[in-house]
Amino acid sequence: MKVISPFYRRFHLDKRHMLLTARNMQHIRQFFEILDLKGTESLDDIQFLAFMKLTTDLSEPQIYKVFDLFDVDKSGSMDFNEFYLLSCMLIAIKDKEEKQFLFRHSRTCFDLLDQDSSKSVSPQEFATFGFLFNFGAYSIRQIFREFDVSGDKELDYNEFRMFTFACIDRQRQIDEEQAKKRAKRRERQSNSNVEDEEDEVYNDYLKDTSAFSIPAWRQFTDQYCTLS
Repeated sequence: MKVISPFYRRFHLDKRHMLLTARNMQHIRQFFEILDLKGTESLDDIQFLAFMKLTTDLSEPQIYKVFDLFDVDKSGSMDFNEFYLLSCMLIAIKDKEEKQFLFRHSRTCFDLLDQDSSKSVSPQEFATFGFLFNFGAYSIRQIFREFDVSGDKELDYNEFRMFTFACIDRQRQIDEEQAKKRAKRRERQSNSNVEDEEDEVYNDYLKDTSAFSIPAWRQFTDQYCTLS
C-alpha cells in the first residue's frame, strides 16, 4: 500500500513510541471533524471509502476490509480513536516505518488481526491485514513457517511478538547496509570531486605556463649565459 495524500506528508511519528505528538493529534482531530459531514463523531463506510481513495492506492474491496478491521467495536462506523490509530499506521507506512510500528504496537496489531477473538491469528486473518504492510502471500507463508513454533498453523501472541522482533532486527540490518552504501557513495563522490579539483589545478597550471614555452626558456637561458 502507498500513502498518496498530501495531508499526511507533514506528519511524522515519535521514534520512541511511534505515536503522534499531542499537537499533531489535535490536527488529526480537526481533520476528522471536517470529514465527519453528518456531525455524528464517526465516519460511516461511504465516508471512509471516499477518504481512503484520496489517501491511498488501495482498491475498493481492500478499503472495505480496512474499514471492517478498524471498526473494533463493530458499530458500522469509525470513531476518532479508531481513526487516530489508522492515521498513525498510515504515517508509519508513508515513512517506511511499518516494522517499527508493528513492534511498538504488537498487542494492538495482534488484536486487530484476531478477528474471531480466538487469541491466535490464522494465515487467512493475517492475509486480511498483510496487504497494508505489503506482505504478499509468499511472505505470509514464510512468516508462519518460521514463527509457528507450536505447529498449530496459527500464531499466538508470543509467536507474533517474536515475528515483530525479527522484523526490527531485519530492519536494522537493512538500515546498516543502506548506511554503508550511502557512505561509499559519498566517498566515491568526494574522491571524484578531489580528482576534478586536481584536474582543474593542473589545467590552470598549463594555462599559466603556456607562455613559458621551450623557445622562450632557451632565449632566457641564452641571455643569462651571455650576461654571465
